[in-house]
Amino acid sequence: MAFERIPGADAHFAADGVVRCGGLLGWLPRYRTRRALEKGVFGPDSNTKLFFLTESQRAEYARDYRFDQARGIVLPLIVHQERIEAAKARVARSEVRSTLNIPLAATVAMAIAVDPFQKGIDRVLAAAARHPDLHVVLVGSEKGWLRRQIKRLGLTDRARLVPYTSNVMRLLRAADFLVHPARVEAAGQVILESLLAGVPAIVSDVCGYATEVVRSGAGLVVKEPITDEALAGAIQDTIERLPALREAAAAESNRLIGAQGLWLEAVARELEAGKPQREDTVRLAVHGHSGLGLARASAHDCLVPEEGCHE
Repeated sequence: MAFERIPGADAHFAADGVVRCGGLLGWLPRYRTRRALEKGVFGPDSNTKLFFLTESQRAEYARDYRFDQARGIVLPLIVHQERIEAAKARVARSEVRSTLNIPLAATVAMAIAVDPFQKGIDRVLAAAARHPDLHVVLVGSEKGWLRRQIKRLGLTDRARLVPYTSNVMRLLRAADFLVHPARVEAAGQVILESLLAGVPAIVSDVCGYATEVVRSGAGLVVKEPITDEALAGAIQDTIERLPALREAAAAESNRLIGAQGLWLEAVARELEAGKPQREDTVRLAVHGHSGLGLARASAHDCLVPEEGCHE
């Protein structure tokens, strides 16, 4: 099973959206190669079984590559066990806010992203500047342009930049709501993590998991193109409706905890139906710092995509 675009793989886990390389970028060897590899996996001549995170993601690939729909399986929501255990811990909000030097009574928005522009962190800051009492915690990046924007908008006393940490569930305990106005987002694992923590979410409609926010009623979805005014308005609506939204998020947290393991069972079931070389093993293709390698392990032990990176 491949987590990168590897033509000829028995199965592929599609964690990202379609490679877009319009204009001059499309002539660069790097993008031509990426597109060719993608076609080798998703194209109609491929027999690779495809695992998708959301219906919208599968539809996006189907529009470009017109593959047999029987090859594309949309997985149940992916909720990792360690995130569930962290959510159950229920760390005190006062403890986390004290660590971040944020008043306990303050209204706090949180944004989590390693790639801050792609995930719309600049939008979060611009909208926060319109709410003089709102504190903002930005997790995952300390890029210089973020610091400059914080200073330019007069948010120095109300914004916190926190390096990425795998313990995002603990940090979410400090937040009243998540703001994730991503420009590109195939699914949005951080959205599920927020709901798992019982924290409502404001998200852009390009996020695959925006449907989960709508279904649960635990937040708001803002349509692209997002303006500073629109996002600031969504923040205001969320603040005014916070008790009801937090109640909906708490209910969704319980539902997500109950869904643990379902996605792994779905993957294992589909791979078993594909008759791997040995009954107790699957072939897992991964791309790491040392290059491309192949490893063998049991389906339940190794069918876990690399996590902890909200890019």
